[in-house]
Amino acid sequence: MDVIKEVGQANVVQIVTDNGSAFVKAGKLLMKKYNLYWTPCAAHCIDLMFEDIGKRDSVAQLIGNGRKITNFIYNHGWLLAKMRQVCGGDIVRLGATKFATNYIALDSLLKKRVDLKKIFISNELASHKLSRTEVGHEVERLMFDHVYWEKVEKLVSIYEALYTVFCIVDSEVVPTMSFVYELIRLMKTNLDLLKAKEWVKHIIADRWDRTLKHPLHAAVGCNPELLQAVHEVFSKLDPNAEGLCNFGN
Repeated sequence: MDVIKEVGQANVVQIVTDNGSAFVKAGKLLMKKYNLYWTPCAAHCIDLMFEDIGKRDSVAQLIGNGRKITNFIYNHGWLLAKMRQVCGGDIVRLGATKFATNYIALDSLLKKRVDLKKIFISNELASHKLSRTEVGHEVERLMFDHVYWEKVEKLVSIYEALYTVFCIVDSEVVPTMSFVYELIRLMKTNLDLLKAKEWVKHIIADRWDRTLKHPLHAAVGCNPELLQAVHEVFSKLDPNAEGLCNFGN
């Protein structure tokens, strides 16, 4: 509120915050008190989509098994050095968020899978004591489990559709509010093409409808509901105006 008073209420159209419950409550209070819009951070909303998908038991198991593979490699110096030599780099790369990192790690595993298999069928590993441990046998089984890798490929393709949009809206190069609607529409189209499960599409639609969908986004974008959205925005920012032609007068 201090910032609004400092710059002047007439000069504030939108306030963007995180999606924490305290921020949501404060944002709604600001909209009641002033003629402005509060919108949650688009990147954080998409990150919450990642989180919600990752909570699904089947997905959590895929992520957990992927983590089991990487932990086994990174917890043993000899195997880690061998992996870096054969694969030409690391598996784990930190993403912008915890949940985006799950996608990046699985994608990296997929891309290095062929080289990793070479290590697991090598005589060097076969003669090493690691291959005779219980976790070693389990990781080796995972490496050659075709059903597991088919599921990982499917998950990564779905995550990629989200991550592409996440990277765009999280960019500080250009303002992205004007095409948030279009980005989400394209993301949903991509998920349809990928034949994503209905529960995945439900998670995305629910997060979009509950937190991210705003007339302000549509009003500055190319949405089919543009005219109605513009009316809603103008009505909010200038309640005394009788119509669009009087806005700002």
